[in-house]
Amino acid sequence: MLTHEMWPYEGRFLLHAPADQVAGRIPGTVEPVGEHSCLLVLRGDEKERVRALGRRLLSSRI
Repeated sequence: MLTHEMWPYEGRFLLHAPADQVAGRIPGTVEPVGEHSCLLVLRGDEKERVRALGRRLLSSRI
C-alpha cells in the first residue's frame, strides 16, 4: 500500500458531487464534505503531473 509520505506533491480539489459518485472513478482519495460535495486529494512525485491530472479530471464530466 502506498502512503502519503511517498508522494511529495498534493493537489486538493473541492468537487460539487457526492463522494459516492466520485470514489472509484478517479485515482485519488475522496473525502465527503457534505451531502452534495467532496474533497478529492491527488498525490504524486511531480508537481506538474499532479496539476495536469487535476486539470484533466476536472475538465471532464465525473
